[in-house]
Amino acid sequence: TQTNAPAGAGSVSFTGIDVSGLGDGSLTATVTVTDAAGNATTSMVTVTKDATVVPVTSAQVTADGGNAMNVINDSNDTAANIQVVFPASADGTETAAVVLDDGVATVNFGSQSITSGGATLSFGPMDVSALADTGLTLRVTVTDTNGNEVETTQAITKDAMAPTAATGITIPMSSDNATDFVTLATESSVQFDVSFGADSDAANTVDIDIDDGGAPVSGTQTNAPAGAGSVSFTGID
Repeated sequence: TQTNAPAGAGSVSFTGIDVSGLGDGSLTATVTVTDAAGNATTSMVTVTKDATVVPVTSAQVTADGGNAMNVINDSNDTAANIQVVFPASADGTETAAVVLDDGVATVNFGSQSITSGGATLSFGPMDVSALADTGLTLRVTVTDTNGNEVETTQAITKDAMAPTAATGITIPMSSDNATDFVTLATESSVQFDVSFGADSDAANTVDIDIDDGGAPVSGTQTNAPAGAGSVSFTGID
């Protein structure tokens, strides 16, 4: 907004000018002073604009064999690994800091410089067992040398609590066998009943393997009951 020059030595300030529509790089500021007769003089200065931070291409908890991508379970909750990918536009002046939090507690995975031309950075392994079994947030904060900062988030699932074990496994008695016995009459079609307590979760899967010290024989996978109850594996040869 146009203003008046000071009376004598001094300065005036132009504030709140929106330059977000101008590109990064060199900008030229031109100041024009005009007197009452219409005479004008101009002064110019070159300034630098840097309002861009390299974006995060992807950020995830890696799948390490015992867990799926972006999942923390009992196989990796004491040694979680994070991988962050950056594009070719990275100029080598940025750093990336990584944390994982549950909304209350936070685990800091540290910070690393981002290689010019893009890179895949690995953070960890870190122990995140102190974080709650819930939805976690992975936060990657990229900062450049001019103080520009951008945060990228990724939702992470944590469930490191093992399901409650079965409370009983038995071969039911029949006319051809006593309880927990396999006989000639039943060996080609054995039934196992597996019982569970009140905290059983129907989302859990149940498998059974039977062996004599060699290769096992398996039943068909099924789901646990919702609450106290049992499941039966039948026709096992």
